[in-house]
Amino acid sequence: ESDHSHTADLIATGLPVLQAYAAPLRDRLLPSAAQWVARYGNENATKILEQFPDDPQVALAKALLAARRNAPDAEEKLKALSHETSPLVWPVAREALLRQALDRKTLPSQAVADQVDGILPALRIAGREKNARLLQIEALMSGGNLAGAAAAIREWERLYPDDRTEVEPQKTDIIRRMAQAASSVGRQNMDEVAFLKDALNGASESVPLQRDILDGLARRYEAMGLPDQERDALRKLADLQSGAQGMAVRIRLAKLELDMGDAKAARQDLSGFAEGSPDAALALPGGSSSQSVEVALLRAQI
Repeated sequence: ESDHSHTADLIATGLPVLQAYAAPLRDRLLPSAAQWVARYGNENATKILEQFPDDPQVALAKALLAARRNAPDAEEKLKALSHETSPLVWPVAREALLRQALDRKTLPSQAVADQVDGILPALRIAGREKNARLLQIEALMSGGNLAGAAAAIREWERLYPDDRTEVEPQKTDIIRRMAQAASSVGRQNMDEVAFLKDALNGASESVPLQRDILDGLARRYEAMGLPDQERDALRKLADLQSGAQGMAVRIRLAKLELDMGDAKAARQDLSGFAEGSPDAALALPGGSSSQSVEVALLRAQI
């Protein structure tokens, strides 16, 4: 952010010089320069915008500045500019309105994401496609549409392979949330499995991330009725877990294998638990009495 602010100061210093440029060059440079100052400039830098006549491009920069400052008339200005004919003005104004709607919760998050999607081609022309895609991901996550957010991140990685780090925090958050529960919609689970499998291939350096991915995969395979794939994910997860969490995974695995009719495998999963005491599981690090009861009940079924 400080780099952006410093760049805005430099641009603001040079803005008056643009007035003397030939019209074609000035018209090409002024919009992006004025918008940068409006988005990132400090108070001194943004004062320079007042020196320019209110053509649509400068009016847009001033409206973006008003929105940044939460000015009462910002929305009205942006709405007026969203009806301009210029392909460099109306999409940017529309994007700013959707950002406001998400921040202020005046539109459902999914509606914001859908409307961003509808103007992505226009925003590409206006030079705002990347920013709009980040807004779309944020809206999808805010609305709990993890499958949609995951798909948007996969599309980002396809379009901008050199900028994967820009969506890493969002990607990690989606994976963490996917590890909590599976979707109730079959198609969503399929899409999420594809996302998680891709993520697993790139998570070799982070064991905690691998755990969340495998947990998320196991839950989705369970929801999709794919026991073999669920068992494979749980076995890999068990190898990465220890203590109470590791015990919980092995209990999940033993239950699954009993349901699959594989008593021998279930017995093997439970072999790590001490026997001979109703509180046997307590002898292991992190063990709990509830886990020992589950183990005893499972052994009774074998």
